[in-house]
Amino acid sequence: MNATNTVMRKTWTSLEKERFVQLYKIHRINFDLYIPHFENRTLSQIKSFYYNQKYNNRQLENQKQRNDEFQNSLLKAYSQSFDSVSHIAGNQTDDTMHYFCDL
Repeated sequence: MNATNTVMRKTWTSLEKERFVQLYKIHRINFDLYIPHFENRTLSQIKSFYYNQKYNNRQLENQKQRNDEFQNSLLKAYSQSFDSVSHIAGNQTDDTMHYFCDL
């Protein structure tokens, strides 16, 4: 490859990301139409950006779902343990309960 065909790899700026989102709303995955709006990006870079973002978003959604499931299981376990404590306290004799109430 000669120097004119070499494209430097650099991170996407926030302006480029915003522009990409705007173009995506209009053109969806017709990436050929994005090229005039990104003078320092190749078609391959544009496609890669899209698929990387799509993959990362899916990973974040899966992580959020796992976190939600974990929190729900903790709440369920806490609720069950609270119910069992309430059940035990409900079986106390009246004398014991009066003792605790008089303190």
